[in-house]
Amino acid sequence: MQCIESPVGCGLIKYTEKEIENHSGSRRIEIVRDMNHVRDFVNKAAKGENLGKKLLLGKIGAELSQRIFQQTQTDLLGYNI
Repeated sequence: MQCIESPVGCGLIKYTEKEIENHSGSRRIEIVRDMNHVRDFVNKAAKGENLGKKLLLGKIGAELSQRIFQQTQTDLLGYNI
């Protein structure tokens, strides 16, 4: 798995162009572009303007997955957040 960090960081891996393309037609799913996108999404959610939508921040990377596994015995490598 390629380890290019998501725009929000925190041990998350950025989506590939193919993955972004796969979600581009969805009205309910957005993929984070940058931290301003996160702020805008949260502000809209607080106003009730994007009900039923979700913002994908990235996929759990190897290092974060390892830490989660050590504490929970659950392998979440590559899962969406």
